[in-house]
Amino acid sequence: MAVPYLAPEIQIQFDQVLAQVGPNDPYDTDKTIGIIDVLRAHFTLADFFLAGEGRPFGGVGPRDLGLLHSAMSRQFVEYGGLRKWTTSYDLCATLFFGLIKDHPFIDANKRTAFLILLYHLKRFKLAPDLPQVELEDFAVAVADNNLIKYARFRDAYAELPNRADSEVRFISEFLRKKTRSLDVSQPPVTYRELDTILRRFDLQLDDPYRNYIDVVRFIEKKPLFGKPKLVKQRVAHVGFPGWSKQVPRDVLKAIRERAGLTPERGYDSATFFRDARPIDCLIHEYQAPLRRLAFR
Repeated sequence: MAVPYLAPEIQIQFDQVLAQVGPNDPYDTDKTIGIIDVLRAHFTLADFFLAGEGRPFGGVGPRDLGLLHSAMSRQFVEYGGLRKWTTSYDLCATLFFGLIKDHPFIDANKRTAFLILLYHLKRFKLAPDLPQVELEDFAVAVADNNLIKYARFRDAYAELPNRADSEVRFISEFLRKKTRSLDVSQPPVTYRELDTILRRFDLQLDDPYRNYIDVVRFIEKKPLFGKPKLVKQRVAHVGFPGWSKQVPRDVLKAIRERAGLTPERGYDSATFFRDARPIDCLIHEYQAPLRRLAFR
């Protein structure tokens, strides 16, 4: 699974880990984050700090895949056939807690957990509604077993019998109070503008014919012999009145759904219409706290 913007040496390590994990992701649903998402976030962070900025990175990749699977499986814990964590805030909280406390990576556990928390919230059409440094401090408090510094935790959660559960429930409450809804509206866009947007996601409009056009992506096929080839894959086939015409809302919605570029998959309106990739966008937006977390 190539991530074309990774530096080659980091892409090689990413591919090696993906080969161990396998192609099927049992954790990836509309409400939960997959292990491949977490690995992609971690290796993108490594690319940003190592290849992009030349900043120190103590080691790249999982320290223990078993620990990573343990953190991922927290999203699916059941008691008596009933899910333990059910709300969007609960699910974000328990995965964040697992990633930051289990230390599944050689380095950058806080940064990976922090980035995945932001990405998970985005999947639920939510965004932090507090200063970045406040969310950064909160992540450090979770990692350092120091939630007792918060009066609300002392008053309502500190005396509960299961400390891990009490911390997850407090994190969930914190997120509920400190997030806002994302804008998922669809601004008007022409077919020419849509083609430009789609190319950021390695898609494009192609082969207009008799008032229809294809949405395609190019995927690399590796034959048994010879060099890999790029093969065109049709994603959607939609009406096409002309490049300067506005894309109908239902057509735009259908394209985003077929391409997996929906708010439920982490691509809210701002990400789709103005940015390229949600993980990259979040790193850019939160680069200051991510830099500081390396030393906290």
